[in-house]
Amino acid sequence: MNQSSLSNPMSAQDIAQTMQLIQQAAASNPALRAQIASMATSSQRVGLTIPYWSVVEFSAAPVAGAITLNTQRRVAFQYAQGADMAVAGAPGRIAGYADTNLQRAGETLSNADVWIYGVAIEIEASSEPKILEALFDDCYVDLSTDGQNSIRLGTLAMFPSAGGLYGTGYSADVVPDLATSGKVTDLGQGGAQSYLQNGNPIASSFLKFPAPFIWGGVGQGGADASLSIGLQLSRERTITLPAARVAAAGVAPYTPPAAAGDPGTYARLRVRLVSQSLNKRSNNT
Repeated sequence: MNQSSLSNPMSAQDIAQTMQLIQQAAASNPALRAQIASMATSSQRVGLTIPYWSVVEFSAAPVAGAITLNTQRRVAFQYAQGADMAVAGAPGRIAGYADTNLQRAGETLSNADVWIYGVAIEIEASSEPKILEALFDDCYVDLSTDGQNSIRLGTLAMFPSAGGLYGTGYSADVVPDLATSGKVTDLGQGGAQSYLQNGNPIASSFLKFPAPFIWGGVGQGGADASLSIGLQLSRERTITLPAARVAAAGVAPYTPPAAAGDPGTYARLRVRLVSQSLNKRSNNT
């Protein structure tokens, strides 16, 4: 143990003063004692490493044999559980706990002050690899804590869990080999899509900030009480879909995506904060 972490023993004078204060408190009015205890509790702060997360979606309906991803900004942390996720790029999808743990859009839990040391961005398993490929090429990330001014933090590939795309996924937008069926509506898996990678998926992999951003609790007197993390393509990206393939001897069928929400038409990213929460101590603990 580091010597600086050891507490100095109380002197005889300190002990005598403490005992005198205890005797005075014992003899005081019970209401006064309760007020003193309440004041002491309200001045204390509790630090917790509480996770925060929010999902955004990039999706498009197939038109004329292609999917076009627009440059609309998708915003994380600006919707709460039970709310529509339109601001995050998924209109009509009602947020559940897997989408976000926020109880109020943009606000910290229990009005705590949150120090954000870094951000990780995770890929949901059902995401289309070809859409992810476009996002990792051209998507950038920004952050705002006051609802007005934002800072561009970098490209999507800089925000891992971990360091970019990893391994192989099955794409509904790629024709599989002749013996393999197409997308899940054909009871198949689609074609394999492999990637280069610049990192391994490990729990500690995230983009660490040189200094933390402070996300303040509502009513704490600061301006930084509304967090948003935006993801936006810098240009439209079009993914051309392959033609359908009819089943034949030794040939499995393939049907390209035909409507919004089909496998191959969306990718979802979970934005997760690496942070510490500081709040007033509860009167009940």
